[in-house]
Amino acid sequence: TVMTMAQFVRRLGMQVMSGGPRILHESAVNVLLRQAAVDHPSITALGMRAERVVRWTQQGLSAESVAAMAENLPPASRRWRILSDLGDVWSALHAIGGVRGCARGTYARLLTDTITRQSKVDFHLEDGRQVSRLLMLDTHGITPVDRSLVRGLAERGWDVGILFCDEPPVIADLPASTTSAVAQWFVAHRWQHGGESRQALPETTICVTAPSRLDEVRTALELIRQDADQGLDAGRTVICITGSPDYRRLLQQHAPLMGVQQE
Repeated sequence: TVMTMAQFVRRLGMQVMSGGPRILHESAVNVLLRQAAVDHPSITALGMRAERVVRWTQQGLSAESVAAMAENLPPASRRWRILSDLGDVWSALHAIGGVRGCARGTYARLLTDTITRQSKVDFHLEDGRQVSRLLMLDTHGITPVDRSLVRGLAERGWDVGILFCDEPPVIADLPASTTSAVAQWFVAHRWQHGGESRQALPETTICVTAPSRLDEVRTALELIRQDADQGLDAGRTVICITGSPDYRRLLQQHAPLMGVQQE
């Protein structure tokens, strides 16, 4: 089964947080933001919109962390005023949304927090099969919240594979990839790297750098084919695409060539 990271988070959250909030569309979040910022027009003028809230939350920021940053600045300075107003608006947004709904980034953070309080995480497909393996492609832009979510799943018995493509040459005027920093984060948290056991925690996790996107895809498909050769159910595996849609195209092209059936 192939999913984007957003689809995986939503489907897992519906099972792990069955009584929790639902993910609001960004247009709905923008309506709530306008209401939350009614007393702080400067924040609206600065361009605080739903997509920014999602991105900030996925990077580990929150209303509380913004307020804490403001406390460390000289009172009445422009930056202090902006951060204070931003913290107030963000808090008001959560108060308005309540337990009924939230933005995508907040939902992922709530899901991660919920998983850390559980000893086991079950996830079933629509046909009832239980998923216990997660293969992640295109992790160049994986967010801090996503990293914590993946680590939490691995620590609770999931078999997790994290596949990287080598860094391309840096091109002028284009942002550098975050692959190196992300790989260092995984290794620093005692994941395996390159198939070698280095303080493996958990043992069922491997972090691999591949020469190209195609090699990432082939590595994931080969793992699934090995399952089939051993008589294991391929339905226990979800391939999660965290970024570029090119990976879905490559999967669709090469899965049949490698004898892997997609769902």
